[in-house]
Amino acid sequence: SSSSSSNADKPDFPRVIRFSDEALWMQLRMIVEYTDKSGQKQKKRCKSYSNSLKFVTIPADAKDILVCFQAMRFPGVWCDVKACDREKNAWAANKHKESFFIPTPASAHFVLRGTLGFEYVAQVINDEGVPCDVIESKHLACEAA
Repeated sequence: SSSSSSNADKPDFPRVIRFSDEALWMQLRMIVEYTDKSGQKQKKRCKSYSNSLKFVTIPADAKDILVCFQAMRFPGVWCDVKACDREKNAWAANKHKESFFIPTPASAHFVLRGTLGFEYVAQVINDEGVPCDVIESKHLACEAA
């Protein structure tokens, strides 16, 4: 097997959900919820710090994967990252909390941009750097940490 092949080609290989921030100086966290093969809800989270890893792994058989982000506005105060219209480069009409639903296990890389109070998910790409079409932005409640 080639080392350049995607995890999508490996049915039992864990999937990686990761995020990066472009020129954001604030602290962010990603919350990933999913249903495991036994039907139990699971939750994983990671925070961004300088020189820290910003990813979680999920099993290849995970289902109903929900990803959302929060930003620390003040020490200990986490606020939801709001939805934006990536095509129009503008905030979504109702500025609801943005969650991303991934129906089947897939690796994804979320790119966040903005400034304090105006953070947003600018792009979602797959392992090959191609924008993800299978990931759907929804107004769903991702539980707080």
